[in-house]
Amino acid sequence: MIVGLSRTVGSRNLLANSSRILSTPSIIYRGYANTNTPATPPRKKRSATPQVDIAKIPINELTVLSNYYIPPPFTKCPISSWPKLAIRRMGAIAGITYSVFKFRTELKKKIQFNLWKDIAIEQYVKTNKVFTAACNKRAVERDLYLMNQLKNVAVKEVINGLMERAETFPMNAKISWELVSIVGNPKIVAFIAIPDINEITTYVQFVMKLTTNQKYEVTVDGKVTNDEKVVTDYLAFTLNPFTEELLLTGKLFESDHIRGVMDDTVLAGNISLFKAFSKSVSDIYRSDPNLKK
Repeated sequence: MIVGLSRTVGSRNLLANSSRILSTPSIIYRGYANTNTPATPPRKKRSATPQVDIAKIPINELTVLSNYYIPPPFTKCPISSWPKLAIRRMGAIAGITYSVFKFRTELKKKIQFNLWKDIAIEQYVKTNKVFTAACNKRAVERDLYLMNQLKNVAVKEVINGLMERAETFPMNAKISWELVSIVGNPKIVAFIAIPDINEITTYVQFVMKLTTNQKYEVTVDGKVTNDEKVVTDYLAFTLNPFTEELLLTGKLFESDHIRGVMDDTVLAGNISLFKAFSKSVSDIYRSDPNLKK
């Protein structure tokens, strides 16, 4: 992320049971194409609600499909919560294992974590560079520039979020961003095989923990501000395993010590809630909502 980049930009704050665990969020079948679907459809006639084949949805139309569980460090949580956290961590590992097994057996393809991480980092870096370049352009040029430059890098919802942020960047300012270094080894902390209507893996979503040292420079009315910080992001990506297309899809945060592996809030079938969640996680520069203000 570009450190400190907030939605309101000013001269001062300008920068700113494992198969169940891995089940595809049912929201995409109950609500992607039919927003009139009841939040809790009747169970007696399951076939009455038409299912949407996710294989027919273009990859750039997808969003993060669930608030995937990201195990928090034990040191950040109360000691009394450690036993439950250990169980949840094992559940998360079981979920990853299940998806890896499903991917290999159904698609007969190799898991290429290192390659996918390399591509993901490239997409992340390009997104930051394109965004800062867009902010330095005339206001009327920013949206088109972002769409053209990022159409093969990020999903539409992420691009929309960047366009909204670029609109707030003042014309009397300039910004530059640079990746100084990658700190440690990027780690995939969530890996989810997304099946089609026939329960065959069609897409994969994964979350990568990436810690980087970033440097940025902002110039406002000739006054230059420089900063360099270490930033940790949990970046979500969507992969088409058949074409190897991989797009930046959003950003998540470490789960707290209270919630379980399954995210009942997003999986409840509430379309409005899911849309709000999708819009939120697609904003890759937002602050962690779990942090105490």
